[in-house]
Amino acid sequence: ENEAKDSQDAEHLRSAAFYQKNLTDITMLVHLREGKVYGFREKICFMTRYWKLCLTNSDVKAVHAMHDIFTAMDIRGDYSFEDIVVYSRSAVSAWEKWKEFWRKGYNYHQKTLIEFFNITPEEQRHMTFLMNEEEATRRNKERDQKYQSRIRKSNGAVTHDQTKFMILEVIKENPEMKDYKVAEIVKEKLGKCSEMTVKKVRLAIRK
Repeated sequence: ENEAKDSQDAEHLRSAAFYQKNLTDITMLVHLREGKVYGFREKICFMTRYWKLCLTNSDVKAVHAMHDIFTAMDIRGDYSFEDIVVYSRSAVSAWEKWKEFWRKGYNYHQKTLIEFFNITPEEQRHMTFLMNEEEATRRNKERDQKYQSRIRKSNGAVTHDQTKFMILEVIKENPEMKDYKVAEIVKEKLGKCSEMTVKKVRLAIRK
């Protein structure tokens, strides 16, 4: 029995962590669209109240969070906040069911929310969680590139600009020097340089 309860508690914590990420991203979506989230306003308010309930166990805090996002949206007088409080009251019963068993809650998959709110690839670049596989892959690639760049710098790796600058300096001092000789001098100073690289730099100078 204790193991079952521990497992249930762990699942609640896990789903609550997802809810926090969803809440952060939906708030960002409203910001990116400058409050113009027509067609989604009621749903956004409802989900905000529900997610905040699951995170805080307090409807007072949930309604307050919902008010914050309500005021950030372009309502255009279509309804009042009091209307939204009434409309979203079923979030409380949904939260009660979630407390009983986490699977009874609104556990939407990322893809479902992305499609429902029509979150574009450009908007996904600003999200922390609501992103498709393409965006996740792009971020992983970007993160790997930054990591490799830091590794190269920490290892004293020479950049292309450093090599080019040194080639130009050697050519400036020795205009008639053969490319292979320039490459040897630069390589001796920086640890790397090829004759082909020198030729490319010379060609760029002539252009």
